[in-house]
Amino acid sequence: MTEEANREVLKVWPSSLPRINDCAASAYPSPGITITQPSGPGARVGIAIHALAAQIVRENLNNCPDATGYAVDRDVYDKLTDITIKGIFAAQTWKEIRGEFDQETVQVEAYGKWSDEEGEGPILTMSGYRDVQGLLTDGVSIGIIDWKSGMPDLELVDGEDDADSQILVEGSDSIHQLKGYAKIALEEHPDRDLVRLYLVWLSERYYLLVTYTRDEINEWWNSMQYKIRSWDKQTFSPGVNCRWCRWATGCPGREKYMGVAVKAFDRVPVPTTGRSGLAINDPQRAIVEQRLARAYAQCQVLESHIEIFKANLKQEIAAGGPVPLHDDSGKAIGLINVTGKTVIDLAKGWDEILAHLGGSEAALRRLCTISTSTLKTAVRDGAEKGDKQKAVDELIAALEGESAVIYKPGYQRFGLIKHVGNQPAIDI
Repeated sequence: MTEEANREVLKVWPSSLPRINDCAASAYPSPGITITQPSGPGARVGIAIHALAAQIVRENLNNCPDATGYAVDRDVYDKLTDITIKGIFAAQTWKEIRGEFDQETVQVEAYGKWSDEEGEGPILTMSGYRDVQGLLTDGVSIGIIDWKSGMPDLELVDGEDDADSQILVEGSDSIHQLKGYAKIALEEHPDRDLVRLYLVWLSERYYLLVTYTRDEINEWWNSMQYKIRSWDKQTFSPGVNCRWCRWATGCPGREKYMGVAVKAFDRVPVPTTGRSGLAINDPQRAIVEQRLARAYAQCQVLESHIEIFKANLKQEIAAGGPVPLHDDSGKAIGLINVTGKTVIDLAKGWDEILAHLGGSEAALRRLCTISTSTLKTAVRDGAEKGDKQKAVDELIAALEGESAVIYKPGYQRFGLIKHVGNQPAIDI
């Protein structure tokens, strides 16, 4: 009993399991300062969309209710259209699959908690909220819906069968989070041996359905819990996963990683005649490419931590005032008000603008342009699944025929792209 009482207790959340799978150290509290992720506009939009979807399921609605209140409460009223569009698809998805659920058992934002004391090392307690959970009418399955308001972390293809869906989701960063939800649900319902997971990407109007047996989930958990319990207290796997880790500040692995990241930029060879090291036939090209790619990945992590620090500093200054530099310059770090951008709602102001232009619609039309990204999004939202890109291509072709497409000179920026094999030699 005494030995059991002295065991360390670790609390893990399903949403943290993808990060823990990459670095088991992130399951353990750091002795350093923890990072509090600021709630930016993107996060608040996601919260509003989830709250709207919760109302749809809770009240078993066929259509999306007014989303204005959710947008105002989260201070994202300028994103009302996006929230509403995603709410509409949440309603469509629920209408399509709700017949599979025993309605008497459906729970919205279902909280679950389960402790695993098997094995050596710390006791693991897993808890979290599932967006929707209920028993299915087949009598053997549990259904779990996970709403995703952001962009997919996998490539979606129309016309997937169940086997392809399983492969797609297994390649997603969300898989460990979903299996964590499944583990809690199966522990709550020992009489059920299957769990069906509905992964709904609201931005793409698309959902994937995958099914796991109790044995498959238990096998996954055995691997995950062993990874956590067997951590040697000194091996870290820092990388992009650090940007979401609560213990990133104070983590010795991350601190070393940051030091390596800064030094990496000085180790790239200086270009010489013939672009030595980056020429296609140079035997050292692969090594140089690896170093460049590693430095770029490290730079991304560094940028994310800088943004987190700046956001936290902004909150600190807003609450406690400017921070003096203490260098006899008489200056301090403060907040500067920037004039916001003013835009006109053309649909609502059409008549007034037209009147001030002497009633000439031709003059008004000459002022109106729209970005292709905004137009393509609207066209995709209105097209049927499978016809989205076709509808966009047809519209752009028709607009080009009317000379209505304005092409501006492009530019290059860094970004992640699909690997296309051998590339021409590049300058650095």
